[in-house]
Amino acid sequence: GGLSWLAVAANASDARQRYGLTRPVIVRLVHEGRQLERVIARWDGATWWAHELDLRPDPAHIEALRDALSQHTPPERLRLSGLTPEHRRAYALAHHHGHLAALEHAAREADRRAQADAHRLRRALAQAGGVLDDFEDRGDLWLVRWHTEGDEHHESAIAKHDLTVLSAGICLSGEDEVFDLQALVGVVEGADFW
Repeated sequence: GGLSWLAVAANASDARQRYGLTRPVIVRLVHEGRQLERVIARWDGATWWAHELDLRPDPAHIEALRDALSQHTPPERLRLSGLTPEHRRAYALAHHHGHLAALEHAAREADRRAQADAHRLRRALAQAGGVLDDFEDRGDLWLVRWHTEGDEHHESAIAKHDLTVLSAGICLSGEDEVFDLQALVGVVEGADFW
């Protein structure tokens, strides 16, 4: 989709002889068509431009490739009869692109979650006068490194679901889980007065 496609030649040998093409090219202004569809493109000496959809290929091949792609079938496990090497190359490119897009999406989502987690921890600490240095995700808990306004540094294990202290990093006489992160900061700040 979109206005620019990454495309492979439908006839690799002809493209190599006529244009010296050995790798995928960008085809501009593709207004019609879907992934793995064939398009007739024109070369102006600098850019490949979409001219029209190529309706000659067997649509069953294209649909079979799209089905395999939607099922995330790796290119090396593609078992469809009648496919040309060019079909397989286009499929591998589409599969690789989809895999990269999924990885990029997962990375963006993990980054978004980490930013939300940092905001939650930063806000809880700040309400009690603490400052977040950094944290590590450890499954059901965070290992939080933080400091007081008096620059006293601490490391505490904090439950994600309710910010309960699992391990304060200071002696609380076995009462760690009685405190949440905000209360812990208050205890540390007031520790000099105990």
